Amino acid sequence: MKKAPADTKARSRPGQRTRTTILKAASTTFARKGYSEATARDIAKAAGVPLGSLLYYFGNKERLFLEAIRHYILEVPQLKQVFDPLFTLATLCSSPAPQQVSNALHASVKNLMLLTHGPNKLPAINGLLLRVFADGFAEAQILVLKNFAPMQYRVAELLTKLCPDDRPEHDMEAWFSLFWAQVFYPITTRGLRLLDRGWQAYPLKWILHASHRIAWYQCLPLGLPEPDGRVEMPVIESIKIKAAREAEMEATQEATQQDAALETGRRKTGVT
Repeated sequence: MKKAPADTKARSRPGQRTRTTILKAASTTFARKGYSEATARDIAKAAGVPLGSLLYYFGNKERLFLEAIRHYILEVPQLKQVFDPLFTLATLCSSPAPQQVSNALHASVKNLMLLTHGPNKLPAINGLLLRVFADGFAEAQILVLKNFAPMQYRVAELLTKLCPDDRPEHDMEAWFSLFWAQVFYPITTRGLRLLDRGWQAYPLKWILHASHRIAWYQCLPLGLPEPDGRVEMPVIESIKIKAAREAEMEATQEATQQDAALETGRRKTGVT
């Protein structure tokens, strides 16, 4: 009797549930350990399935990693709609004011920041994106870049068209390199930043503040004004700096108390 292929099996309800469970476990395991260190056995254990089931549905670790990227990044409609504010502006207005372009760019950046850091952020996206570009897995990088390239080209074309006519000459490829670097920075430094601030997650106010700052920095080389909607964020002390300052204050207070006690003792004994 001929054996049914794995992809046919995966389309059944139990098969789809197993496949989804494995993908979820794979995304967290890859994010935590990286592609090289994570093993198929690690992922099967995290998913609570036999190793044979993982190999049956995905074949090998490489295919599983690529499928996790497709499932949690490439097939997510919200990511494809990040730049909709710019596309909508271009559709509704052939010659928008520079301030409108700035605000649309700001809305796009805010969309992306909320998807990656907000209260309802997309599951596994940060860890997988970080691993795609940090672990040097060329096939995964090509897969992601090819998927988002059409949207990036469209954004570049729109910004070139919508920016002021007297704008300075700029290289859109370099502009996008700066854009992605600034957007990825909160992802790559997340662990250190949260530890340093004593946060469990990025506060919403910080996300809105950072979104405006990133958008503003991206507007400058395009000759665009600062976007509306600036969110002020109070200066937050590092935990280490705060602890050092409190320790210094405590030591000063203790020294003052000791000096006062010595002075009281001298007065009682008549010693000057």
